[in-house]
Amino acid sequence: MPPQDELDSKYTQTSFETRSRVDDVLSTHDANDTPSARSSKYEQAKRRNRPANDVPDRLRADGKRA
Repeated sequence: MPPQDELDSKYTQTSFETRSRVDDVLSTHDANDTPSARSSKYEQAKRRNRPANDVPDRLRADGKRA
C-alpha cells in the first residue's frame, strides 16, 4: 500500500481537478443566467411540481376531470 501522504496528494489533486471542472461548467452557465432565463426556469419548475389535479383534462392519464 502506498504511503499516506502519497494517497493524500492524489486525493487533493483529484478533488482540485474536479472543482476546477465544476467551476468551468458553472462559469459557462452563468452567462445564461439572465433574469428572463431564471424566470423561465422557475416557471418550468412550478409546472413540474404542481399537483396532479392541476393537470388539464386531456393530460390526465386516468381520464378523470380535475
